[in-house]
Amino acid sequence: LPEMNVFGADGKELATIGQSNAILRYIGKIGGLYPENPVLAAFCDEILDSMESLCDIIDSSMNLPADQKAKQKELREAMMEPSVFPYWYGKFEKRLEENEARGYKNG
Repeated sequence: LPEMNVFGADGKELATIGQSNAILRYIGKIGGLYPENPVLAAFCDEILDSMESLCDIIDSSMNLPADQKAKQKELREAMMEPSVFPYWYGKFEKRLEENEARGYKNG
């Protein structure tokens, strides 16, 4: 589990944040990169949370013992089903197009 320690100006530890998306949101907020507008913030959260879901799917096929190569292949082929990677990447592509139509740049 990723963790990040937060320190005050005096160098004293203020808190430990222990979840990757919470860390990303925190950094985005203090860096002025996370929107204050609740709808725009929800769009950011949508991508962060969707990526976490995708990483869980990918992780299920990683680090399997050598004797489970057939299972690994089966899991990875299942990722190519229309309801998995094509679905998610289609959603990401649509959101990118919507953002550009609103005048936002994607990078």
